[in-house]
Amino acid sequence: MLERMVAGRRFTKVLDATSEKQALAELALFERDPEQYVTAKEAAAKARADAVIIDAPTVAGFLDDLRRKGRTEPYIRYIRSYLADWVERLGAVDLRQVTLQQYRQALAKMKGAEHKRIVALKSLTAYLREQGRLTRTQDATLDLKTPTIKPARPMDERAYTMEHVQKFYAALSSYRYVTGYRVDRQPEEGEFQTVDMQPVRDVFVLRALCGMHGTEIERLAEGKGVINLLEGYGEIAGTLFFPHKSGEGHVVSVNAQALAAAQRLQARGRAPNRVYLSRAMRRTAQQSCLDVIELERLRHSFITWAVTGGTLVQPKDGGIPIASIAELVGHKTQRTTRRFYLGTFIPPMARLTLRLEHPEDPKPAPKFIVVAG
Repeated sequence: MLERMVAGRRFTKVLDATSEKQALAELALFERDPEQYVTAKEAAAKARADAVIIDAPTVAGFLDDLRRKGRTEPYIRYIRSYLADWVERLGAVDLRQVTLQQYRQALAKMKGAEHKRIVALKSLTAYLREQGRLTRTQDATLDLKTPTIKPARPMDERAYTMEHVQKFYAALSSYRYVTGYRVDRQPEEGEFQTVDMQPVRDVFVLRALCGMHGTEIERLAEGKGVINLLEGYGEIAGTLFFPHKSGEGHVVSVNAQALAAAQRLQARGRAPNRVYLSRAMRRTAQQSCLDVIELERLRHSFITWAVTGGTLVQPKDGGIPIASIAELVGHKTQRTTRRFYLGTFIPPMARLTLRLEHPEDPKPAPKFIVVAG
């Protein structure tokens, strides 16, 4: 035990040295500055307490910060999914000690989505710098370059053929599997789990027949929109009203198939997440020997099909375009008219020759109204 009096204050420390040489070295450090002296065990404990680690509490705090900044839940789920691999690779390592080379080595062990994984990591370390837990000199991710995204192809090249989309939809079948076995080596007997692909097909329908964004479908399924069932409007069976992130709303007129798909998703309370959808697309492509379909490209395909061969279907009872209504009532812009009256507006609908048919789809389509605000 070491004990010294300095300026009337008593300082006592219990050495954790294991040899006489270490004890003498510690004694020299203690006598140099008794007030600031810490033992090796105390220094190690403080280092562990101050360590900046990608663990569950750190990620949770980061995601809460994103919510406070107004980021959407789909974006937060996207970030969380890509941080999961970083937690697995670096979850026990103090980020203040991680080198650029170690980040690159960890990244090399992950499969695909390099750009998105780096964006997720750099977003987290930026948050840690804002919190004062990580300095710029300690943050090697500042030198981790984000790969350049390849330029998008022209719209017509990004569009799928209707024949391909129809075949792929017909192959989106539910399946059974036994956990613990490879997909290609399933046993003939066992405790089978059934994977229902109907929600996946419902998302597929809204993207292909209506050109909807994935985030729009997610908000509608979560009850942040309104589904209206219409009678007497010809091929237009209903409208889907959902808010945009900007606060403004949007209305889409849909046929009976798309209406039923939207109703099922909203009754379910959520749409399948992006990772689940991506896996479903890949599995279907492998099982059916078809080229995989990227759901994001269905919107581009819808626009291409509508421009090159679609038909505009007006509501059976007619109606005046919203631009003309704005002029009639003296609104300076359509924005005011849309804000207050968009919920009652029935826009035209694009009719495509696309036929999405699957034997597992409910027949006839159920007719029920789900209205949520």
